[in-house]
Amino acid sequence: MPHEPRFGPEQLHKYPHMFPRDIGIWDRFLAQNGGNYSGFDYDLKVGSGRDYSAEPDKMLRRGAFTNSKKRIDAIGYQPHQITIFEVKPDATASAIGQALAYCRLYEKEFAPEIKCIPAIVTDSKVPDTERLTKDMGVLYFIV
Repeated sequence: MPHEPRFGPEQLHKYPHMFPRDIGIWDRFLAQNGGNYSGFDYDLKVGSGRDYSAEPDKMLRRGAFTNSKKRIDAIGYQPHQITIFEVKPDATASAIGQALAYCRLYEKEFAPEIKCIPAIVTDSKVPDTERLTKDMGVLYFIV
């Protein structure tokens, strides 16, 4: 593993960067699947971020740069793979794109020696999403 997970597989009182509906979805996922993972990280920022060097205020530049990076909802660790989770109500094709992109950005930034798998965790089956995830190698959890 690139590093030890910051959190165990149990539910938390709150998760960084998740909205209330996301939290309900993630709690259900953990109740059903959390034991399959050694632990999790949340709200990991990846990617290059935007250039805000023209901003006159140093604190504004730093904050804007940090907030412009992509945010991975959750990362699950298993002995032979890392799973990048996009948690989204009524997940559609945009969630597939996010999961795929975030997995590639994670690989670029951390160069894990084990496989990185993109995944979506959602609360309802949306037309075409299941077929597209299967075609594109994205895990699809409906909880």
